[in-house]
Amino acid sequence: MRAQRIGRPPARRRPLELPGLAMWAAGIYYVLLLVDNVLIRTAEKLSGYLDEITVLFAAPFAAAALFRMPHGLWPVPLCFGIYIAMGTISGLFSPIGGYPFATVTGLTIALDSKPIILALAFAYCLSQARDSDVMTPFLYALIGVALVNLPFLLRDLALNSGINIYGEPMDRRAGMYRPQGLYHHATASVDIHLMATMAAAALWGIRKNAVWAGLTALLALLTMLHIVAKEIVAVVLVLGIAVMAMRFRSKDTQFLIRAAAVTLGLLLAVPFADLALPVIQGQVTDYVQDGESAVRTLMYLISFDLAVDNFPLGAGIGTFGSLASFTTFFSPIYDQTGLSLIYGASRLHPYYLQDVFWPKVLGESGWIGLAAYLGLLLYLAVRVTRAALKFPAVENLFASFVLVTALVKTIAAPTLTSDLYVPLIGLAVAIAACYPRGFAQAAADRQARAARQTTQRHRPALRGRPGTIGPRGW
Repeated sequence: MRAQRIGRPPARRRPLELPGLAMWAAGIYYVLLLVDNVLIRTAEKLSGYLDEITVLFAAPFAAAALFRMPHGLWPVPLCFGIYIAMGTISGLFSPIGGYPFATVTGLTIALDSKPIILALAFAYCLSQARDSDVMTPFLYALIGVALVNLPFLLRDLALNSGINIYGEPMDRRAGMYRPQGLYHHATASVDIHLMATMAAAALWGIRKNAVWAGLTALLALLTMLHIVAKEIVAVVLVLGIAVMAMRFRSKDTQFLIRAAAVTLGLLLAVPFADLALPVIQGQVTDYVQDGESAVRTLMYLISFDLAVDNFPLGAGIGTFGSLASFTTFFSPIYDQTGLSLIYGASRLHPYYLQDVFWPKVLGESGWIGLAAYLGLLLYLAVRVTRAALKFPAVENLFASFVLVTALVKTIAAPTLTSDLYVPLIGLAVAIAACYPRGFAQAAADRQARAARQTTQRHRPALRGRPGTIGPRGW
């Protein structure tokens, strides 16, 4: 007879519940995007529909969140609803005519609503999450996708031939070819590596070991080697928040670690700046050439004029900077302002019109719409970052990284409507609104509220007698 081992019984593996399923689905989403880029090389790829299919599956959970709203979620639908309402009202009262208002309004609202629908769905699905382990599959998926892309990215950097692995020409910006790896555009490659950097930094900020420190440094370096200014700024902010959120047993150790990180960062920044600064300067010159001819600069200037001329409204949703404003029809605003005369904003080549985000919000919905949308993101970013610095957990660190990065990238990219970022933004908004101190603390708060409600429900009524308060009077 085999002797039984003495000790603790083996821990039972918990079944996969709704929070775990949501995180697995989000991880599979990014794996499918990579497979799509490798296997499907047509202009209309699966990624054009994958985010929409994901939103359709998430819609019932988002509706459930509205009817049974998790604690702290109410500012999200309220502020976004104000933005949509202002844009719609602006369209009804706008003097600009000659466009299919109902069609472009519906399409633009549908596209802009994707991250909010996913935020509501994530908030509902994660309402029963008990600890940070539920995030692990998703973060590992982001890191894994970047590591799969790594050899091909190094190939582009080493050869610098201007031809990617598919035989297609690579973008040349400010004197260098932008590496793409397995992706068909350098923007997707840098975004994936930035996401993986955020995932690794969130795990490093909690686990604090050399393996995660090295992986975070590798992914951060690869992101910065794409030589894109806003991504470099985002990486610096992510690493700074991760270091500041670390907790050590000794305050002296904590100070030394942070001081060493800052010193090392400065030492590495000097040679990197010598290499990257001319490239970044050339890129900035491309963005704001002469202050007038660049599409991005003019989009900001024109959106300001539209908001001032139509105060307190805007030009109307779907009329400026939205995808529908140059695909469903070509908005007359572009002709009236002379923007259509510039390459990248013309009828034949209009795709630079989506290279910014906030001019779209300001131009279409006015100052009130901009205050509601931008104010929501700023509030959530500050809320979750403060919580992550006080009560660090994998989930609030990651949400802080995503929202801070989104605020940086939306200056010169449509990040909040990008198929790469839509699930990420939705997850970060849900965590920042409902679980800023982490899933474990949220679970403890739920139990405390349930205990208080049970106590109040079963508290025996005081009998009325002189000197006491009860249901029968004094």
